This record gives sequence, structure tokens and C-alpha cells, in this order.
Amino acid sequence: MASRSAGLVGPAIAGAVFVLSAAISMYHIRVHDASLLAELLGQWSLLLLVVVFGATTYYAFRLVESDRSRDVIGIRAGIGYGLAGLASGGYSVHQYLTPEANVAFDVILFQATFVGLVGAVAGAVGGLEKARRDRTMAELAETTRELDATRTELEESVDQLEESNDRLEQFAYAASHDLQEPLRMVASYLQLIEQQYGDELDEEGKEYLEYATDGTERMKTMIEGLLDYSRVEMHGDPFEPVDLGEIVDDVREDLQVQIEEADATIEVGDLPTVQGDPDQLRQLLQNLVSNGIKYSGDEPPHVEVVGETQGEHAVVSVSDDGIGIDPDDQGRVFEVFKRLHTRDEYDGAGVGLALCERIAERHGGEITVDSEPGEGTTFHVRLPVTNGGS
Repeated sequence: MASRSAGLVGPAIAGAVFVLSAAISMYHIRVHDASLLAELLGQWSLLLLVVVFGATTYYAFRLVESDRSRDVIGIRAGIGYGLAGLASGGYSVHQYLTPEANVAFDVILFQATFVGLVGAVAGAVGGLEKARRDRTMAELAETTRELDATRTELEESVDQLEESNDRLEQFAYAASHDLQEPLRMVASYLQLIEQQYGDELDEEGKEYLEYATDGTERMKTMIEGLLDYSRVEMHGDPFEPVDLGEIVDDVREDLQVQIEEADATIEVGDLPTVQGDPDQLRQLLQNLVSNGIKYSGDEPPHVEVVGETQGEHAVVSVSDDGIGIDPDDQGRVFEVFKRLHTRDEYDGAGVGLALCERIAERHGGEITVDSEPGEGTTFHVRLPVTNGGS
């Protein structure tokens, strides 16, 4: 109730100014001799100014919502009216008290009201501007508080995600590490069964034993891949300048047997130097070159490794002329244990490209793929030239 009463202060003051000015202007129009055109225009201009003041104040009140803003507009309009009228009236009284000026009192009242209304309009406009500025500042402060709250929530979410990722990495590492021992035991007993009882098994038994042995080998490959994947962040080496040309030379030596068996051609262009973990970058490029050889189709594989510097990043592209990747499957190739082919077609655990993406991300970069079925595949690895990772 009190706030509603307080909200009437501004409109009441503006209304009082309006009524007073309108009354004075009507008084002049009714009683003053309006024989001269200038006097007539002056009298009616006062009434017109009253209307302008009323319209300005009404517009100002319509644009604001809070009672405080209405009070600011009304009070400023009243103060502007009073100060301007007082200044004009004082000057007119001075003229009135000067005999040679011969100024009538109603003229003094007319002048004071006229100038006072100008001050009232200015006061109403100034009040509106302050109200709008206050509202803008309040909205800005509220938006800032919301942004701060959102940023805090995002930071908390990021911290929780990082903590969760750390726990998952530790779990994956521990689980895959601990699984190796029982898997080795299973593989050892399967080998003993084959050595000691292989001759006593019929063809069906030998087939079952072969399935079990193959399953343990695939499980071993998957566990080793999972270990490599979890080690990227947990066991990575500090970054240092790495000549990617030297890294590719090492990769060619490591893959020499695969290159000779597939009769593959590896073409290497100029490669830049980046900041990174040498072992991880070697693993990344080795996986890409090895895939280029593996998925070559029926023709002898041809793999090309080129690089260029683009501003603060180096882009290394590994291209092959193999079987390619369907566009619908390109988003899946970087997922862990996602395979696009059966094991009878191509061996592997489905971890290699996921590991490449993880390594690129650790270095503050990214890996993308361009490919069409039957037209080969190109992987683009974008890495910061300076230290962009961890």
C-alpha cells in the first residue's frame, strides 16, 4: 500500500504543473487583450506548450514501469518548472520594479509560466533519460549476475567432467592392466591343452580350441589398445620441438616388414617441426600410415605424407588410394572399438584412430577425414606449431 502511494508522487507533481500552467494560459487567453497578432500567438503558444508538456510527461510515464522511475520524472519536471519559472519571474520582477520598463504583472506571470514550462519539459525528458539509464543499468547488472552464475555453473561442470574423465582414465588403465594377468593365464592353459591333449581332440574339439585361442588373442589386442588409449593423458611425456620428417623416417623403419609384404610405396614431402610428445606423434603417424597400407584394396598401396604451416598451426595430411570410407561412417571411425569391417576382412581392435584423435587433442589440435568409397582416404592432422597442449 505504501509503495503504491509513493508511486503517485511523480504523477501528482506532473499533474499539478500541468494544471497550473493550463490555468495560467487560459487566464491569459480570456482576459488579455489579444488585438495584436504577436500577443495572440504568444498566448496560444503557452497553451500549446502546456499540451506539449503533458504529452511529453505522459509518454515518459508510459515508457517506465517502476514507481521510483515515475517519481523521478515527476519530481524533475516540477523542479525544472520551478527553477525556470523562478529565474524568469525574478528577471521580470526586476523589470517591473524598474519604472522605465513599464511591465505589467500579468506579463510577468506569463513569462515565468512560459519559461517554467520549457524547464518542465526539459525536466521530464531528463527524468525519463535517468529512468531509462537506471533501468538499463539494472538490466545490465542482472544480465551480468546471470552470466556470472552461468559461468560458475559451467566451470563447475567442466571441473566435474575433468574429474570424471580422470577417474575413468584411471579405471580404464587399472582395469585393462589387471585384466592382462588372468588373460595370460587363460592363454597359457589353452596352449598347454593344445600341447598335451591336441592329438586326442577330434576335429570339433580342435575347432573349439582354435576359437578360444583366437578369442584370447583378440582380447589381448583390445586390452593393449585400451591401455594405450588411457595412457595418452596419464603417461604422456613433456612437449619438445619435434621434427615430423624424422618421425616419419622412424615410422617407415618400424613398418618396413608391412611395407615390403604389401609392396607399398610411401611418398613423404616436406614436414614441419611442432611442439609435442615425440613418442605419441610417432604412434599417431604410424597408425595412419599403417591404415593406409592395410586398407589399400587389391592394388599395391600408395601412401603420401605431406605437411604445411598455416599461421600458428601445422597441418599434416596422410593420403592413400585405398578402399575409402563411406561419408555416413566417417563420424564413427574415431570411436573406440568401432569397426567398419569384419575381422575376416581386416584385423585390428578398432582403437587406432580413436587413439590418433586422443593424441591430437592432447596436443591442442584435431584430426579430420576426407574420403569417398573407392577413391582413397586423407586424414588431416592439425597441430599447433607452439605449445598448445599439455
